[in-house]
Amino acid sequence: MAVKIERRNEPTGEQLAASVILTGASALRMMRAERRQMGYISWKDLNPDEERRVLRTSSPSTEDIYLPDLVRIGAKSGEVQEDLCLLVGSAAQRRRMPGVGWSVCSGLPAGSILEVEPGVYSLSPEALCVAVAREVGCIQAFALAQELCSKISLSDRGK
Repeated sequence: MAVKIERRNEPTGEQLAASVILTGASALRMMRAERRQMGYISWKDLNPDEERRVLRTSSPSTEDIYLPDLVRIGAKSGEVQEDLCLLVGSAAQRRRMPGVGWSVCSGLPAGSILEVEPGVYSLSPEALCVAVAREVGCIQAFALAQELCSKISLSDRGK
């Protein structure tokens, strides 16, 4: 089942919206889309303190996720119904949301999180490679490392 969100709540000056950190297939799909469009990944590096803050505040609810934006940046396909892969800093930060798969990681090396746009983050190509390599075979992990650490971008359709 896919995430279906109809509205977006903008944070006021006094409140900070929860960060959305993409991982797994969602981050990979978004990186491929960014490379096809820009020729490279143009996302912003964060300093280590900012990375820790983002991971600590990553506890999105349905109000924090705006589906058209995720389709626009390539994290979600408008055609195929797939789960959204999100990262949080602790198991307590996970929410019960249909169509969302959660990964939990309490700490990451510096340089592991990139800002895609305000409130939307992704694992870096290197961190994504390590995260996904644990779930796939050796040959697939090698091919993914080649793709993520080079300038090529494979199609999402070939899976």
